[in-house]
Amino acid sequence: MIPTYAEIGNKCALIIRRVMEDGEKSHGKNVWFNNESGQRQVLLAARHLITYQLQASGEKPADGDDHLANALVRVAMALAKRDECGTL
Repeated sequence: MIPTYAEIGNKCALIIRRVMEDGEKSHGKNVWFNNESGQRQVLLAARHLITYQLQASGEKPADGDDHLANALVRVAMALAKRDECGTL
């Protein structure tokens, strides 16, 4: 069955929340917003996508990270930085 837009959005929101909460434990609260540019978020998203593809194709061993989820979060962070989310 094809998921609805709402189901996809809800799934993405859960992934973003989980990854950000885990990141906050290891990196601190709001470090991504206060100390990293939107451009850096895009570059890190691209790195996660490349790593995901390299692992999926067997060219790089798995490292235990969910790089596809991390890429989603980095794109969300880039959008938040671009749109000044939380500062208006």
